Amino acid sequence: MKQEVDLDRFDKYLMSDLSPEDCFMLSDLDGFLNALACEPEVISADEWLGIVLGGEPSRVPAWVRNQIACRYMEIAHRDSLTIRLLSSRSSRRPLRGMSSQWIGARASCKAPRSGRTYGSG
Repeated sequence: MKQEVDLDRFDKYLMSDLSPEDCFMLSDLDGFLNALACEPEVISADEWLGIVLGGEPSRVPAWVRNQIACRYMEIAHRDSLTIRLLSSRSSRRPLRGMSSQWIGARASCKAPRSGRTYGSG
């Protein structure tokens, strides 16, 4: 059975006083997870989970960590389908006015609070 992300509950937690002060908000987290999903090599959650949670992951409820894992899997699955679609195109023309340098570009994400850079730009 596939576990789904409860975005409303998850967002309410992230915005509440119960969440760590320096944790990412939902939109920040989505951008960060998209950048991770675009990386050609898998980056272990051990390297980034504490950053997005604003501290030690074990201090955050298990359901929150599970929501992050599920959200990452949703994004990674969607991105892998998009990459396959783009790589199977017979014509390598840019999509809707995008320059060709953007198609296939690797993501780079600088964690806003830690200053650590992931990926290459």
